[in-house]
Amino acid sequence: FYTDDYTLDPRADSEIIVEQLLIDYRKYKDKLRLLDLCCGTGCLGISIIDELDNSFCDFIDISKQALSACKKNIKKFKKQQNTNLFHSNLFENYPINRLKNIDIIVCNPPYIPSRTYLNLSKETLYDPRISLDGGKLGMDYYEKIINFLESVKFKGIIYFEIDPIITKNMYKFLLEKGVKIVYKKTDYLNLDRLIKIKFPIL
Repeated sequence: FYTDDYTLDPRADSEIIVEQLLIDYRKYKDKLRLLDLCCGTGCLGISIIDELDNSFCDFIDISKQALSACKKNIKKFKKQQNTNLFHSNLFENYPINRLKNIDIIVCNPPYIPSRTYLNLSKETLYDPRISLDGGKLGMDYYEKIINFLESVKFKGIIYFEIDPIITKNMYKFLLEKGVKIVYKKTDYLNLDRLIKIKFPIL
């Protein structure tokens, strides 16, 4: 994947989302409608639709520079016919009628607590802060996303990349919201890295 100074470099940690989603849906015959939220380079969404025939993906990012990198990767993998890009602060500029037709959201939001950010390795600090800093507890983006999806009665599935540092607070928040945890998966170092959730059917 093409990367630059405005994007988070793809890491092996994020492969867990792609691998698990493909396990869940590889035999799914209908067209899947995906949304890669906080897409950056687009590595998650592009990797998935590259494996699942007839699927398509919308990509959202707050950074125009990141969307430019994503567009280059879409072209590189020849997925122009299966994709749309949206410059938006989360769902702010994303059409609600499109969201209601989305089956799956994949999202690797900023999740590093602000107090922890400056203690990251030098290698990680080369990545843009906007891609990493998740607020005081690392939960800001998860809370905004889940609260909005709840408010619009989103019916699809969400695959979130997570970090062990926020697992306890994430579970507490989901429990309070009544959100169903389908499963949690660990990465190659046995660290919490993926959570699959869905809203209860009312």
